[in-house]
Amino acid sequence: MSVIYRAPVQNARSTVGVATTDGILHSPSTGNKVKVVGFAIATDGAQTVTIESDDAAGDRVLYRAHMAATTQVDVMAPVGCYLAETEAGADLLWTTSVATNAHITVLFVEEP
Repeated sequence: MSVIYRAPVQNARSTVGVATTDGILHSPSTGNKVKVVGFAIATDGAQTVTIESDDAAGDRVLYRAHMAATTQVDVMAPVGCYLAETEAGADLLWTTSVATNAHITVLFVEEP
């Protein structure tokens, strides 16, 4: 976890029922970073769910969960801190491994 943030917290939500590669959760303004402060992931079937940064050198894993069927994981940083951040201008992505329902909510701030 890192530095205190000053921007308002935003959220992105998505639900898919198919295997998804690089689904965009949020695209920051030019030059800004997305700083993840928390997330919740729920799945109907066993699968791997990955939150990624679409860095210039290629996708970088910010969090990966190997989930059993009908499970949920919730992760929050302490107030004023963040868990991970994207490269400046990089999209915040998510990938699912199989065709079963997956739901994600990500809380983040966008800062230079």
